Amino acid sequence: MRRPTRRLTRRQIAVATLGAAILVGCSSAAQPPGALLTLPSGDAADRAPVGGTATSPPTAPGAFPTDQVELRVGQRLLVATVRSDLPEAWLPGTVADSHVVRQDPEKTVHGCSPDVAGCEADVDEVYTAVSAGSTTVSWTYEVLGCQSARPGPPPHLLCVKATKAVHITVTA
Repeated sequence: MRRPTRRLTRRQIAVATLGAAILVGCSSAAQPPGALLTLPSGDAADRAPVGGTATSPPTAPGAFPTDQVELRVGQRLLVATVRSDLPEAWLPGTVADSHVVRQDPEKTVHGCSPDVAGCEADVDEVYTAVSAGSTTVSWTYEVLGCQSARPGPPPHLLCVKATKAVHITVTA
């Protein structure tokens, strides 16, 4: 006597797939970020207000306003920016207190071949809240390869053209 074979219906397959996706989606890496920010464009960084006068070279980099972000332990801050081989760029952020916020590997959103001159890749810098407290993440928009510590008079070109900071408060 033949045993009847059981065939799965499309509905059963869809329900099983949805259930598996929900289970996989419950991991901490799949959680939506607690906050999203975007660093100013290179054009905006070039136009940031700087120290000095209209008739003299700039004496201090432009500073964008500091953002305030609140996260709970385990939440992430994603900061959208561009990585490029152009002569000016935002350098990766620096965390003041890594006991409060950890910098994780950045995620490429849209990349390009590094063999292409002027290649620009959209990336998300990832910062994870690890314990209650507060800290600051800071970025600098710099002329790459610039020598700002030269002896003698100030250079005609500032190596750091702009700065940006985010003050992060983490609660348990």
